[in-house]
Amino acid sequence: FIMKKTHKKNWDYSLYESDGEKIITIMFCASFIDYPRSFYLNKEELNLDYDELSILAEKIRFHYEDYKEREIVPPIVD
Repeated sequence: FIMKKTHKKNWDYSLYESDGEKIITIMFCASFIDYPRSFYLNKEELNLDYDELSILAEKIRFHYEDYKEREIVPPIVD
């Protein structure tokens, strides 16, 4: 299981690849605590550009319940 970071946008998200899968780790902010959550990208999201990934990260933050079935626990962080 080799994880490779392919892109990072500070305080927004990091993008990883492993075994043909893409994973996005998103920073969630809650008052005094920031914490990461990681999610598998589905096939429609695999070719999103970096701006589109920022939009996706924002959607996941505000609609977590819609994405939690794709969450990876514990999150992928470096």
